[in-house]
Amino acid sequence: MTATKEQKIYLVCGFHVNCNHSWRGDRNDRTGFGPDLKTITRIVEILDAANAQGLSARGTWDFDNYWSLEHILPRFGRQALEGIVRRVRGGADEAILGCWNNGDVAASSVREFRENLRRTISNPQGSGVRDVFGTFTPVVRTQETMFTQGSIELYLEQGVEAIALYYSAVPFDAIRNFVPRLTPNQMYNPLRLRSTESDPRMLMIPMYNQGDVID
Repeated sequence: MTATKEQKIYLVCGFHVNCNHSWRGDRNDRTGFGPDLKTITRIVEILDAANAQGLSARGTWDFDNYWSLEHILPRFGRQALEGIVRRVRGGADEAILGCWNNGDVAASSVREFRENLRRTISNPQGSGVRDVFGTFTPVVRTQETMFTQGSIELYLEQGVEAIALYYSAVPFDAIRNFVPRLTPNQMYNPLRLRSTESDPRMLMIPMYNQGDVID
């Protein structure tokens, strides 16, 4: 099909913020989360500059709450955090749900899963996405995109409407090997995800990384 001027392609840029590294040191220098803070600050600058030029550039941010929003960013990355808060509260960007403590949600009990999700939204320490940003989009992008089919009902009961999962040709992936092959139209649009074990369903947003662009 030949593209026309009326047709549009919407590219959603998702920025995953996790300053707690099991594979790298947790120090405020280049061996730890120093590069993270510089990258986040630069992303905010790029988005601000694009908006100043009249471009409709937006970012979608997800976080681990305990390590990044509660401890590391307020102490070491205040400028980066304030930039994201400003953009989200101003409506330029959006914050979605991540995972409160980097926990293995796929291996959680029902009680643990519910508590993790509740703390991700709001908690007494003030590091939930609603606490920090005042608002959030009811979409979840879990740590390492962990997901099991039993999670659908648990997400829906707390108002989560969609989950972002990698459908990637290169690592890392989430569902490509576990669902029927998607058509090109399905690969780049929201889908309805339903477990084979139950009736509830939720939106799934396929994600891709830099490796897919190269591929």
